[in-house]
Amino acid sequence: MPFTGPQIDHVIYDPAMRRFEADVSFTNGTPLRRKVHVSIPGHVQWGHQKMVSELVAAGEKALQAR
Repeated sequence: MPFTGPQIDHVIYDPAMRRFEADVSFTNGTPLRRKVHVSIPGHVQWGHQKMVSELVAAGEKALQAR
């Protein structure tokens, strides 16, 4: 079943490492949410939408790998 309803919490940008870190959670058709912590390379000048889409994609990939 595909993951839906992404929610992103606790976004941190580390300028020294140029990385975003966040907790990303999804639903998969049940009342329970599945959460994963992701860390991705990025740049502070990314727009909000790019940052969100990259974090969601990384979260989906991490959950599928489990």
